[in-house]
Amino acid sequence: AVVSTQSTGKCKHFLTVQFTFDKNERKKDLYSTLMKTAFIDDGGRLFAFDFKKKFKENGWEVYNFDSEYKRLGAIKENSKWRVCTINKGFALIDSYPEFFVVPASVSDETVKKTVSFR
Repeated sequence: AVVSTQSTGKCKHFLTVQFTFDKNERKKDLYSTLMKTAFIDDGGRLFAFDFKKKFKENGWEVYNFDSEYKRLGAIKENSKWRVCTINKGFALIDSYPEFFVVPASVSDETVKKTVSFR
């Protein structure tokens, strides 16, 4: 028979989580990980900085605007969408991407007018 142990945690949003472990070592691993990541005195130990998974791809090269919007069906002949290039080189507004998709019926002039609301 497999002997299991349990740990229960109560979160600040009243969520209760319960873990069941088949080995006591795993329970100890969870405890040490929680203690290391939940009560942080050094910002460099935050999960976002501490977790260093290696990926096969360069993350900056994974996303390709054209292929992604073609995959979604937004870039094709007679589409109800179009690529807006009015912000090429971030000439219009630096908080918008250089290229973005808008409904085909929206003119570049309309896009220019929306910038004043940003």
